[in-house]
Amino acid sequence: MFLLLDPTARPVVAHRGNSAHAPEDTLESLRQGMALGADAIEFDVRLTRDGRVVVIHDPTVDRTTSGTGAVANMGLTELQSLDAGYHFTGDGGRSFPWRGRGIAIST
Repeated sequence: MFLLLDPTARPVVAHRGNSAHAPEDTLESLRQGMALGADAIEFDVRLTRDGRVVVIHDPTVDRTTSGTGAVANMGLTELQSLDAGYHFTGDGGRSFPWRGRGIAIST
């Protein structure tokens, strides 16, 4: 039986990837979750203004990127130009190690 459907199993699910150590719902975070051996990866998707599916949790980009505004009101090119590592911090805001490292919203 598939591990996630087995009520006796204790699967490890990487929530938004390895979101404790990399910007959530980014390819880097998802890769880290897989590399750590998670049984499953959970991530979120939304539609852009031009009908593309992107990986992002919030209905806006404000909390996780360098931009502001609703995902549904932005096109794919605009969304992918934002820094999706901009606000990530693992130390309460003393540093932002993922800023400027080319982390983007993915399709």
